[in-house]
Amino acid sequence: MGIQPKKELILESLERADTLDAMQTASVALRDCFAIAHIAYHWVDSAGEQFGCGTYSQEWQQRYVEQNYLRVDPVVIGCYQRFHPVEWKRLDWSGKGAREFRQESEKYGLGNQGYSVPVRGPMGNSRYSRLITPATMPLGPSLPKPTGGR
Repeated sequence: MGIQPKKELILESLERADTLDAMQTASVALRDCFAIAHIAYHWVDSAGEQFGCGTYSQEWQQRYVEQNYLRVDPVVIGCYQRFHPVEWKRLDWSGKGAREFRQESEKYGLGNQGYSVPVRGPMGNSRYSRLITPATMPLGPSLPKPTGGR
C-alpha cells in the first residue's frame, strides 16, 4: 500500500473516531505515517479540565498535570490567541515559566519544534492538535506549511 492510500485510511479512521481510544489509535498511526516524534490532541474545556490523547509518555502527561503547565504552556496560550495554525517558533517563549516548561519538556523527549492547529468548540471549549518534530528535524514537505500570525 502506497503512502497516500495509507494516509487516507488514517484520516478516515480519525474522522470516524468517537472515543478517546479510537482517537489514540489514529494518533499513533498518523504519527508513524508522517514520521514525526509526537502528535497530540489536547482539549481544555471552559472550566479548565483537560482531556486528550496522543503519543506523549505517561510520565510527561502526569508531570504536565501535576505542575499545572497549562497555565504557562506557550502552545496553549498561543492557541487561545489564534484561529490559524502556528509554528511554535512564532510563539512567545521569553517568560521564565515558558522557558522552564520548555527545558523540562525536552527532558521528557519532546522536541523544541512543533506545529499546532487550534480548534474552537461550543461554550468556550478549546481544542488543538500538536505535531512535534525532533529538534534536529524541520517540518517535512508532506506537512502543510503554517500561516501563523494572530
